[in-house]
Amino acid sequence: MGPMQRHAIFLVLGLGCGSDALPPEDCEPPLPATNDDGDAWPTYDEANATLCERAGVEGITPRRGTCADGKAFIELAGGFTGETQYFQGEVLVGVLRYTDIVLSCSEYRFGETRCEPDSARDVECP
Repeated sequence: MGPMQRHAIFLVLGLGCGSDALPPEDCEPPLPATNDDGDAWPTYDEANATLCERAGVEGITPRRGTCADGKAFIELAGGFTGETQYFQGEVLVGVLRYTDIVLSCSEYRFGETRCEPDSARDVECP
């Protein structure tokens, strides 16, 4: 192995093991106590009542459904990003945010977001 190859190997090892390296991003953190604005999370009825209002952007498809484990979900899905909120009764228990614009995580799962869909349907908005 030549000197240039050794330097390249040490450079790669140093980049991967340096003390300034950030830990891997947590793609499945717990559900925060409040939403991004610091407000209380919506109840199922609140989220359902504003679904069409929040889906007001062209290309966003609103959906509602249930999971095999009894959770209900409300989803706003677009071409590049989307968000699904999961509820146990009236209480929000999880939020899944996803994007195909991958910076680090393509999905962020906050709280209980695992769901085997039992039923789902698109919502027609006026």
